[in-house]
Amino acid sequence: GRGTSGACGARHCGFEDNQIAHTGNYAIALGRGCAHNRVTGNRLHDLGAGGIKIGETRHRENDADEAPANHVTDNTIHDAGRVFPEGVGIWVGQSSANHITHNHLHHLPYTGVSVGWNWGFTRNRTRDNLIAYNHIHHVMRGELDDGGAIYHLGIAPGTVIGNNHIHDVYGRTYAYGIYLDEGTMGVLVENNIIHHFSGAGVRLQIATGGNIILNNI
Repeated sequence: GRGTSGACGARHCGFEDNQIAHTGNYAIALGRGCAHNRVTGNRLHDLGAGGIKIGETRHRENDADEAPANHVTDNTIHDAGRVFPEGVGIWVGQSSANHITHNHLHHLPYTGVSVGWNWGFTRNRTRDNLIAYNHIHHVMRGELDDGGAIYHLGIAPGTVIGNNHIHDVYGRTYAYGIYLDEGTMGVLVENNIIHHFSGAGVRLQIATGGNIILNNI
């Protein structure tokens, strides 16, 4: 479910106040070259994989092929992963300067918001993303492991994870509220409220450095 790239080249478009349900895969996917789009006020539910995908797993050489500066706000995403339980509520790959804010994500078998697709400390296109003021709860749900409410992977200077309310995150054996996985650097994690979870509220994994973890409860 996570490998498909979605639509290509959509710019300055709006996906607003829609209801999308009963899909076999993701509800909305913005792939190669999709930039400056708005995904706002949608209800996405009963989904085969996840809710919204931005960018690709591939690191494109040309700036025009990136999928940056998309705004995903005020969406409700729930009851996903019906076919592909590893589907993510909101997935951001090799893509920068996106705003993921004021979304309500709940009852997902895997991760709520996943940002980055680059293991280790090599150059990538994931930076300056904002993940803020989201309410994420009842994710993981005891089915899968190695995920959490918010998951980040790879070097990402300028990225902020702030003011999110996270609760009820329980993996099959472990899961985390905010999970900074391999190579995560340059991320500010501040003012988040995290409660009722297995594993840890904030997890830093595999030589992670250069991050600021500040004023979280």
